Amino acid sequence: MMRRNFARDVFIYGAIVPLCAFAMLPLIWAGISALKPLEEVYVFPPSFSVRDPQWSNFYEAVTRLPILRFLVNSTLITVTSVMGAVLTSSMAGFALARLAFRGR
Repeated sequence: MMRRNFARDVFIYGAIVPLCAFAMLPLIWAGISALKPLEEVYVFPPSFSVRDPQWSNFYEAVTRLPILRFLVNSTLITVTSVMGAVLTSSMAGFALARLAFRGR
């Protein structure tokens, strides 16, 4: 049984957690900005707090924009891309498994 190095694990998780939090900042900012009135979104310096949440922003987005069309387009592009990647990767993997080449 392999023994784990506790100090190494603490160091790795200590580095990964702040990096993940930093990577999540744009998503957090988008969620907070969705609840702000337009005037608060463009205030400088920006703030992560919401004084008066505007839940009606979501209703307006759904009623004014063709959200269903956006979802269908995104799904179609994603499914096509994944199918193409799986097809080309499987063909390349088969070729690499069958062909004899230098460095194999």
